[in-house]
Amino acid sequence: VRPHTVLHCLFQQGVVHIKLHKYESAFTDADEAIKFDPNHLKSIQRRGTAAYYTTDCDRPDEISLILCLLSTAKHLKIT
Repeated sequence: VRPHTVLHCLFQQGVVHIKLHKYESAFTDADEAIKFDPNHLKSIQRRGTAAYYTTDCDRPDEISLILCLLSTAKHLKIT
């Protein structure tokens, strides 16, 4: 199985988990997808969204969501 196929499946599974409010599973799926491609922005965003809805990021405001997204993307090299 090609890594890109696994990445896509994990990402899509994460989308389903978000829609089912299974945020911990969505976080795990996104985290696994990021292992295949550390710069896959959709997976990074999905992991941040999942983290926002778990106990890791529980403040319901936009600034907290941005901070949560940044904390899950800390491994990116942004120049």
